[in-house]
Amino acid sequence: MSHDQPWGPNSLEETTQFVAEVVADAAEHKRVWYCLAVEYDGQLIGAGELWITDWYNECAEIGYVLHPAYWGQGFATEMANVLLAFGFEQLGMHRIFATCDPKNIASFSV
Repeated sequence: MSHDQPWGPNSLEETTQFVAEVVADAAEHKRVWYCLAVEYDGQLIGAGELWITDWYNECAEIGYVLHPAYWGQGFATEMANVLLAFGFEQLGMHRIFATCDPKNIASFSV
């Protein structure tokens, strides 16, 4: 089964730009985007993100991406749990949404 990602692999320039955007956003006073690295055994294997979509109604959305070599090992579930706890407990969100490709049964299960 193929799980196509809508982007990547990225060039060095694209990756550098992405990291610069993450660092710049982290300095914002009222952040709307949080990006967390997923590291395993000293390797960067993916990222999880939380976006504040509506501060007034306290809504957010989460997403994650993992290197295919690490699919099916619980990393996505762990990242989703970390993002949900962060959103609800630290940021005080009322609702947090997630979407996935419906063909990706493993991600749908998360």
